[in-house]
Amino acid sequence: MDRNVPIYSALAQIYDRVMAHVDYHLWAQYVHKAFSMSRRKVQKILDVSCGTGKLAAELYRYEYEIVGMDLSFAMLLQAQRRCRERGIYFLQGDARKLPFRENGFDAVLFMYDSLNYLYQAEDVLTFFYEVYHILAPNGIFIFDVVTPFGCQEHFPNYREENNWQDGKGYRRHAYYDAAAKIQHNEFEIYINGETYREHHRQRIYEIRQLIELIGMSPLDLLGVFDNFTFRPGSDESERVHFVCRKKK
Repeated sequence: MDRNVPIYSALAQIYDRVMAHVDYHLWAQYVHKAFSMSRRKVQKILDVSCGTGKLAAELYRYEYEIVGMDLSFAMLLQAQRRCRERGIYFLQGDARKLPFRENGFDAVLFMYDSLNYLYQAEDVLTFFYEVYHILAPNGIFIFDVVTPFGCQEHFPNYREENNWQDGKGYRRHAYYDAAAKIQHNEFEIYINGETYREHHRQRIYEIRQLIELIGMSPLDLLGVFDNFTFRPGSDESERVHFVCRKKK
């Protein structure tokens, strides 16, 4: 059987293998350092778009209280398996409507290009307001995006393929539509003789667009940083990290 399926529904089973190159320990270190920019002690964290829970598991080492949320139930199943012996709570939900009480978290994370799955500027602004609602006063909000420059550099027409001995594998074709500002990732996923196709589309925002949207929200922008540093990000950055704080 060869069929199209919703994004992450089949990929979830091999996601950690596909993303084996990602250093989640480094991501957790960076986030932990960025928390020093908050004016309050960070203890309770919401990891929106938590995926398979790898970042949450790394952050747990710092003794944070963590709640993970994702739109994909299949990804959450992987996260629960990984973290079943840790005190991390996971639930399914949409970033545009965060189902939590006001002032409930010291920090909110939206990592690894997750914001690029919000296709409309209105959705991004809605999300910023949702984050504001659930952050405690002076709470910190961190997200990152891949930039147009990063897409043009690495994914003008990129292909990769892997097959493993347990009957699972994939082909990936990544390409960037610069005119539409859309990054495409087309996956053929092989699981025990079945083939599943997922077409991932990500909206690639200019840095200035996101700065403008933050300015329209009740959040304060503390900085835009270049790729795991605290140097200012620019249009020549491949990835940038935004650090915001809830206004009193």
